[in-house]
Amino acid sequence: ANLSSRTDYIKPAVVSKEIDICHGVFSNKKAAEHAAKELGKFKKQTDVWSVARLTQVELDNCDKPYLPITLGYKGFKCFKQDLYAIKHLLIAGRTGTGKTTLLKSILTSINHQPKNANCKIVLIDTKDFDFNGYSSEYLMTPVITNAEKAVEYLNQIQSDDEDIAIIIDELADLIAVKSDIQDVLVNLAKNPKIHIIVATRK
Repeated sequence: ANLSSRTDYIKPAVVSKEIDICHGVFSNKKAAEHAAKELGKFKKQTDVWSVARLTQVELDNCDKPYLPITLGYKGFKCFKQDLYAIKHLLIAGRTGTGKTTLLKSILTSINHQPKNANCKIVLIDTKDFDFNGYSSEYLMTPVITNAEKAVEYLNQIQSDDEDIAIIIDELADLIAVKSDIQDVLVNLAKNPKIHIIVATRK
């Protein structure tokens, strides 16, 4: 409810006409883990077939860049959104509710992006735990685990021709160390080719 009431403040900051709040995509951690299981094992992206098949089917008659990301299950149905359409994504919840699991599902989707998507990844995990050792052909740089380096790297990002998904696990922890990361993210959010996906505790 608190987040929903603040959309009027968020919209001008990220230069967006609308902010959609999706409640109840996951009811608990078990549901989030079930969604991740359907996508395959995170460490073995080559084993994931469901996203690849769904993407191909949906893109058969699509003439524009389209990057579907699977967000889980809602009403026992696969809940997906086009990252290029929703632009940014905030994942909020208490510890243990499946935020990191959802980020892994999103990464799996991006790793199976259609050829015309052309989306790169910047992954920030200052806990240096859940994404330790993660690798992908779409990573622009190895996983960033240091707050100082995160701010320094993000300040250098510019994108005119390819999309970049900036994914941050536990934004609150990063802000606690480097509060100026908030201004950096707001400026990046104004770039139409940059998509910010953050998970944070409520």
